[in-house]
Amino acid sequence: MIVAGVSQLNVLNMEQTVQSTRHLLGKRCHLMNNDPFILVIGTSHSTGACADRDWQEWGIKNTPLLAYKDRWASLMEKDLGIKVINLSKPGTINSRILATLADAFDRGMSNCKAVIVECRLGVGGSSISYNGFLDYEHFPKGWDKHLIKDIDGTVEHGLKDDAFSRVFGVYAGGKVQKPGYSERLLSAIYPDDAVPKEAIKHVEEYIEQRANFYHRTDHVWWDDFFDIRNMQTMCENANIPFRWMHWGKANTIEYLMDYLMTEYPKVGPANLLAMEDNNTGYIAGIWNHFRFKLGFDGDDLSIQCSCKHFNELGNKVAWELIMKPRVEEWLNDKL
Repeated sequence: MIVAGVSQLNVLNMEQTVQSTRHLLGKRCHLMNNDPFILVIGTSHSTGACADRDWQEWGIKNTPLLAYKDRWASLMEKDLGIKVINLSKPGTINSRILATLADAFDRGMSNCKAVIVECRLGVGGSSISYNGFLDYEHFPKGWDKHLIKDIDGTVEHGLKDDAFSRVFGVYAGGKVQKPGYSERLLSAIYPDDAVPKEAIKHVEEYIEQRANFYHRTDHVWWDDFFDIRNMQTMCENANIPFRWMHWGKANTIEYLMDYLMTEYPKVGPANLLAMEDNNTGYIAGIWNHFRFKLGFDGDDLSIQCSCKHFNELGNKVAWELIMKPRVEEWLNDKL
């Protein structure tokens, strides 16, 4: 899968990489049962994506990630003195974050002290089914083999293609207009330079129509909100403190937020980055803080990589000046 500027390994050599990773999974999953930890699940922003870096992770060279120690979740681990298990993945969407959280409960969450989810809110990521291209030329055999769970495709487990991303192509709603995006989306399953032009054309047409009737409507807000609510309910039922946040600068759809925040009053206050005690403040994201509280401009390259993900300084500022005081207050008597 290719999402948010981070290339996943080619399907054709997946078998070797999955096998080499599986022996490591037992060690990582074992930690979930023995050591107290905070669970972080998120997108590329929590993975540490940065197109300007060349970090070697899990034996995979040329991976565009910040060093482990420079990611905000790792800074939290250091400052709070408790293990952080980071189950983030570039380009993921809320339904997959929810699935990863469910996988974590299956693996064992008895020692989990808190869950922080960095999710999507109103940005409209979705997916296409690769099964729809079976009849196009050059479609590879074996593309649906060696399937693994969502949790095993996260940064903690080596950023491998999980079952969902082997069968479906996840795309980011805000990136689909970029030149070559549809071709890169399909190149996850096709051999190099073999993506049929007809397939590219059909994907572009599909995404444009879906944008008109989904991504640019209140439907995406509805779906994102209830995915967050479901995550919160899962954690509450297990007596695990829960907070969510998002990296964007969401603009509220007033009538919908009025209804959702009134009928489901626990969700808004659970936003780690909430700025005000009202519907608009409850959906504030990290960029609302960087712009309105700290005075950073959206094009400020001192805190961003060329791909617009935060660099080392951006992660440090996000953690130390924005997240840390809130996390410490929230977890003061819980660790």
